[in-house]
Amino acid sequence: SFFMTEDGGENWTNIADQIPGPDTDICGLEHQGDSIWGVGVFADPAYLIQSNDRGQTWSWTSMANHANALVELAMSPSGELFAGGRTDTGATILRSTDGGQVWETVFANSDGLEFIWKLDFVTEDVAYGTVESFSGSTSMVKSVDGGNTWIELPVSPFYYDLQGIGFVDEETGWVSPRNAALWLTTDGGQSW
Repeated sequence: SFFMTEDGGENWTNIADQIPGPDTDICGLEHQGDSIWGVGVFADPAYLIQSNDRGQTWSWTSMANHANALVELAMSPSGELFAGGRTDTGATILRSTDGGQVWETVFANSDGLEFIWKLDFVTEDVAYGTVESFSGSTSMVKSVDGGNTWIELPVSPFYYDLQGIGFVDEETGWVSPRNAALWLTTDGGQSW
């Protein structure tokens, strides 16, 4: 199902049948002005849906050349679009500077079955993201140059399966594992 409201959430219409393409499962949504993007899904395949008329019509684009699965979209303050997910070797972040037409890989690891699950742009330069993994240690990613490059930072030597993330400023933020309590940093992800 894929629902749309035009009255502030009072009523909803399932518009899944209006999305072209073989799949319409959506994990991440983002918007800017009249444009809306969606990516799916945590299971293969990776694809992008897009509307440039406030959700009245949609296009569907395979993203299989860039990722196996996509779960997150985030717009940076400068208007660049970022997608998070995984390839067949590990977690990945893609960037588009033209509204989703052309994508480039700006982060990739080779740690096996991992996802970039959520992204959070705190300022125009500083952004964070969670790495969902299914074994080993726990880490997150950080960019200090507006998403051009990303580094992976450890959260814990133990496995905690990160998903949610939220930062109130460049230094203070939380990550939420799926099966454990919140983790807090007050030094920009250097310690938790």
